[in-house]
Amino acid sequence: SDIARDLFGGNLFGILWKSDQGSSSTENKPSQLTQLTDLFADLVSDAPAKVLPASLGGKPVSSSSEPNKPAGSTMTWLSELSQGYPDDSSRLKWHRACEAWHCQGLEVDFAFPRSGSRYGHAWTVIHFHVTNRGKADVSQVSIRPATKDAQPEIRLDPSVSTISGSLADKLSPGGSKELIMHVNIVNHNAVIALELSSSLGTYPFQITPDIMDIIKPDPSLTWSQYDKEEQALAGMFSQNKALDLPSSTNPTMLPSPLLYWQQEVKNRVVSACPNMALIGSSPFAPVIVNDAPIRFCAKLPGSSNRVLLSVRLLAQEQENAAGTESTKLSVAISAKCEQVLVAASILTKIVTLFN
Repeated sequence: SDIARDLFGGNLFGILWKSDQGSSSTENKPSQLTQLTDLFADLVSDAPAKVLPASLGGKPVSSSSEPNKPAGSTMTWLSELSQGYPDDSSRLKWHRACEAWHCQGLEVDFAFPRSGSRYGHAWTVIHFHVTNRGKADVSQVSIRPATKDAQPEIRLDPSVSTISGSLADKLSPGGSKELIMHVNIVNHNAVIALELSSSLGTYPFQITPDIMDIIKPDPSLTWSQYDKEEQALAGMFSQNKALDLPSSTNPTMLPSPLLYWQQEVKNRVVSACPNMALIGSSPFAPVIVNDAPIRFCAKLPGSSNRVLLSVRLLAQEQENAAGTESTKLSVAISAKCEQVLVAASILTKIVTLFN
């Protein structure tokens, strides 16, 4: 059945949607969708189970009952399940925005979490860590837009303890503070202009988000829907590349290069695409050679435009000049989007994983 195929293929969203379509829940009885979401939340997380919004059959989560709940959408955990790992700070990829030597001892790092923004799909969440590397206390520490009418629009997150900038807030030597911001990134080439302000002075800096940081996971497609959308984006909206893979017998590829690349291809691509939902497959299952590709799906912020990525592992038997047969391994990569430059950028990033 479709549900069985989705279950073993890893397409959780497909299971939930099909189950709820066939349910006949009453007012006092939770739908199959609600029961399934509760069950899977319990299985994959140590945190209290989260459910879908009321509009999709789940029970709403009261913000007052979770005062320390991180900013993010209640749908975030569904995308996490499609990838097979939770959205925790240990998986964030941090980048340096301000060096201590340039800001009189203050150091700023930033990262883009997988969680959705409380302000909607068009908004992107950014985490900041401000650390005092100097030898004296620093007060009035804040990060703010460089100009009053800065574009894209930037908002502080109200649900966490932010750096208020009051005289009472001091950053001791070695101490650090966390700040969460939401940015309305309409143009994926946007440059975010900010400034670090403190009792030591003001230091402007800029952040240019990578396309892989701002796209949003979209786990809603089934295999057949994905393939249909991929066909619609063929041609001018498609960017493709085929690369030969090393097939030497070095120790890292034992017991065979084929078995090595069946797992390694999946590992590399999944790790490089934290903001893309894996469609119809487990992130831990090896790639089947000369078979269906690994499929990924995401959406551009504030847009209905999807970004599709597929990676296929190919093997071909060949005979060399000495008459000995060997296996030639290659990987076929395809990125598709109505915004061709987005597809080209994503293709380039995936190609670098195998160069």
